[in-house]
Amino acid sequence: MSRSPRISIVTLCLISSIASVAYMLHLKHWNEVDSHIGIDRFNTQSRAKQVAMALELYAQDNDGKLPLAKTPTEKIDRFLRDPGIKASLNPNGGTLTFNSKLAGLKLDDLPRDVILVSETNLWPDSTLIVAYADGHTKSLIDSTPKRWQP
Repeated sequence: MSRSPRISIVTLCLISSIASVAYMLHLKHWNEVDSHIGIDRFNTQSRAKQVAMALELYAQDNDGKLPLAKTPTEKIDRFLRDPGIKASLNPNGGTLTFNSKLAGLKLDDLPRDVILVSETNLWPDSTLIVAYADGHTKSLIDSTPKRWQP
């Protein structure tokens, strides 16, 4: 009868150790997933900045005006090192697109806080990557007010 409590204590310690290891492996997996998403978000922001820079180069070659077409990405391909850069690395898919409300306007006349480029899909945490007319990029919470109009 005296051995039963020892076996139970040893068994509980063993089960507790296994559970702790399993939990740590679970956390490690999710930290790796979060890390991967963080890298993809950073790289997508870099891509958004490159698309915004291509639009700026396009405007410089066209009297300071942005493209007229609703989906002008084809018109800026020649200013991109790789046209595939317009693809977002968002786990939900999507592309980086030009704010069509700015079509045909002069880039220099735009307020610096107007969104020039944005993603088509939200990230799993309901954020959206955008590039502004002044060239900086941000990851915005979907509910954040955004300036789409000039």
